[in-house]
Amino acid sequence: MSSIKVKIAQWREGLPKGYDISDDVENDFKEVNYAIKNAKEYKIPKKKEKQMSDFKPKEKRGSLFVNQYKTKDTQPTLTGTCTFEGKVYKIAAWENEESNDNKFYYNLRFEEKIEIEKHPLGAGFAHKDTKAEGPNDPGDENEDLPF
Repeated sequence: MSSIKVKIAQWREGLPKGYDISDDVENDFKEVNYAIKNAKEYKIPKKKEKQMSDFKPKEKRGSLFVNQYKTKDTQPTLTGTCTFEGKVYKIAAWENEESNDNKFYYNLRFEEKIEIEKHPLGAGFAHKDTKAEGPNDPGDENEDLPF
């Protein structure tokens, strides 16, 4: 497992409490240069990242996560996977609000997940043609789905 190297600048001992870079302007940044030259290096171990494509939920179970890649309202708020009758499905959820009483609900879309080696084109995951309905669901506009 590799690590990330981080250097933290070290101020010279004996400087007034709260001394910072703005105090060093009149000193031509000599203390800042000293702090950088004497920076202590720390190694932070990288955690092995698990990919969601490696995860298969237990039967009739699933997980949803906040879509960190959402840049448009037509993209789902949450994404994840679930397993039903031995098949893994991708889930996309769009948050909606009822106009008359400000209650929130989610529109869901499920697509069977087909792995690369099982897809005839072999490029990424494919999804079956499915229709989705709902006010903030793009329907067949799959370009906004993160999977």
